[in-house]
Amino acid sequence: MNKNNLISIVLPTYNRSKTIKKSVDSILNQTYSNFELIIVDDCSTDNTSDIINNYYDKRIKYYKFKENKGACAARNYGINKSKGDLIAFQDSDDEWLPNKLQSQYEFLIKSGSDINFCSFYRIINNRKKIIPSRGFIEPKNYTSSLLIENFISTQTLLCKKKVFDRIMFDEGLPRFQDWDLVIRLSKEYKISFLNEPLVNVYVQKDSISKNPIKGLKSINILYKKYKEFILTDEKIKNSFDIKRVTFMFYSKCECKKELLGCLKNRFNIKIFIFYLLCIFHLNNVFIKLKK
Repeated sequence: MNKNNLISIVLPTYNRSKTIKKSVDSILNQTYSNFELIIVDDCSTDNTSDIINNYYDKRIKYYKFKENKGACAARNYGINKSKGDLIAFQDSDDEWLPNKLQSQYEFLIKSGSDINFCSFYRIINNRKKIIPSRGFIEPKNYTSSLLIENFISTQTLLCKKKVFDRIMFDEGLPRFQDWDLVIRLSKEYKISFLNEPLVNVYVQKDSISKNPIKGLKSINILYKKYKEFILTDEKIKNSFDIKRVTFMFYSKCECKKELLGCLKNRFNIKIFIFYLLCIFHLNNVFIKLKK
């Protein structure tokens, strides 16, 4: 690789006129300047296009879908339009720190990896938490570790373009497309970790209860996709079971039997509380209070 390769940054957006300027500005203010910014508008109905058109930077390329296709379709479209040797991703409501690209680019070259990810600040109601934590130890087997829990956010990725020759975002998944992507990539490419938080990711509180039906459907799809791994590792299986019954609980499904099955395999305080709430028919009250 050259010392100053072109990096393509793919940014999908949909009705984010209130936050997209902050996101774009954080990209334009990068210390690494040899990039193209591919903004893919997923048929926004607000004034997103007016905001983007006010930028006079030749590195920005703006595309707008005529119909809503979803963030992953927008990301795949951006990948196909990219001209860079490397690809990074940003979301339209998050921020990069100024040295994000430069630090990751140097680390990727030094490590000889195909994919690099950094840690990030997860921000909920102005409270910051570093993901993965400072004590995170880079796993020997990324696939197994990622199947237990996703610790790689799309906005933290810097990848050689070749990794997307065959592997793209799964547009059929209702949720967890980023998780699914890194699991598949981890099976074929070398991943490195830069233990430095370089992205501010803003999330809403209690996001697990916002789309529980989509969450449950997605977990079931992922279970079928990676069944061969899940059934051979008790930790992975327990993790999937806990996620599944949690989404069942928030979807208001009848799940006492599933919750009890989870508890028999491994005690979990959250699942125990869910089980008690179901026993005393207080689950709907709990869900309303959470919302």
